[in-house]
Amino acid sequence: MSRIFLSTTLLLLSAAAFGSGPDCPPSLMLERSSNRNRVWYWVSRDASGETKIRTLWEMIERGPGIWEELTSLEESRLYGARLQSAGTDFEFFLVGLSDHRLPVIWDRRGCGTFQYAASSTGAVMTVEHVYATVGGTFFPSLKELRLHGHGVTDHKPVSVLWEAYPSHD
Repeated sequence: MSRIFLSTTLLLLSAAAFGSGPDCPPSLMLERSSNRNRVWYWVSRDASGETKIRTLWEMIERGPGIWEELTSLEESRLYGARLQSAGTDFEFFLVGLSDHRLPVIWDRRGCGTFQYAASSTGAVMTVEHVYATVGGTFFPSLKELRLHGHGVTDHKPVSVLWEAYPSHD
């Protein structure tokens, strides 16, 4: 059994155990600068239109198949995710960089993916994973996110940098 297949199987089984939604694959994976652990996000919408975000740590530093919930600090200041409704559309954002938002694209099963349109070129990418740079010791914060994905029309790899705006708190 290949390592990728095993990792993907464990990921889907872990998500199912936590009730992530209608058999949706992960919507987004976040890697960070401080260690190899990853945050996974599942975004789903049921037939009635109710939306749900499921967020879990994959604790790679501690071994394969170890999953945990975010701590309250991580949820409220860094990696917690929210959906904001704009009519019938939704935008996804991380609480640590709430000024930067990604439109949610729903498939027929109600599984969400994210797209980003570059303001300079208008090119649209499907966002597949994010690399987060975290700063601060006592009060950690997200300093920047690098979005990685592929162009919607040409399928070429794309990377976009989002920097944190200066904080006023």
